[in-house]
Amino acid sequence: MKKYSILTFLAALMWLSTAAFAAQWQLYSETKYGEKYYIDTESTTTSAEGALISIKSEAVTTEAVSRRIRNLELRNAPTEGYEDYSYRIQQCEIRCSAKEWRPLSFTDYNHKGVALGADTKPAESVAITTDTIIDYYYKKLCNK
Repeated sequence: MKKYSILTFLAALMWLSTAAFAAQWQLYSETKYGEKYYIDTESTTTSAEGALISIKSEAVTTEAVSRRIRNLELRNAPTEGYEDYSYRIQQCEIRCSAKEWRPLSFTDYNHKGVALGADTKPAESVAITTDTIIDYYYKKLCNK
């Protein structure tokens, strides 16, 4: 298990270092709250175990910005500068055989592209929920 974690970490580190430069964002969906979700098709990598993907969520309305701020407040996270929030880029790992996923990291940006906040501590894996962006890519990348 430790070997798998170390290999995943090293692969993610290499992947993250190149993802920002080679982004090819493909629109996946839009919400009624004014958020658009994109997948970076250029940096997506797959293996026998699963896939690493980058997701960009863009707030295109003031309601979407307010929702992001409320979510941060619920977690007691800092909100300074978030009145100018524009988008989040999140890296995720999909584990095909277990039908699980986990966020590896995220960074929030303002309209000028300046980072507002980030979290680089990988979360625990959780089951993939049906009819979500992660489920869509689970089916596509894991051939389900």
